Amino acid sequence: MTRFSSRTKTVCPAWCCTARCTATAAKGWPKVATPWFEFTGLQTTTIGAQKPIAVSYVDTDNAIVKGLENWTTINEELYNNEVGHVQETAHPLAHGKQDYESKDKKGQVRKIISKTVVVWTNLYNGKARVFGTTLGHTTDNLRRCQDLDLVTAVCSGACDKLDAAHMKPAKKST
Repeated sequence: MTRFSSRTKTVCPAWCCTARCTATAAKGWPKVATPWFEFTGLQTTTIGAQKPIAVSYVDTDNAIVKGLENWTTINEELYNNEVGHVQETAHPLAHGKQDYESKDKKGQVRKIISKTVVVWTNLYNGKARVFGTTLGHTTDNLRRCQDLDLVTAVCSGACDKLDAAHMKPAKKST
């Protein structure tokens, strides 16, 4: 179901959309929870290769992702989850899985399979609703309907507009 619509043009500050900021700011950070990681709800510190990521929604009843279908990105960096889970205040909405081959220091090729949270919500300090995703590093990815559907749903949720009256499928364009 495609939800993206030109009618969704505003973002309400009720939700802080961390999006790519989570992963970008994490490079070189310590391996302990910092205020930034507590805010975003996910502790990320490294990235994978520029390869497609299989995205699968894990809470399909959540209003943000309800009706969205699993999909695979084009080449994209999969950011790891340093501690293996989201913070206690966060809730995963989708996982990403990436398979690729890499050479180790001895030149041996090894298969890498990484799976981590790529879409989530967080309640920071019991007040601030935070949405996070580590997807969307390239303009080409952000042009795809799946990314636009997710962003539309987040913006609609920020404005408390995740209802049938506001989440109508867009007309197919040619």
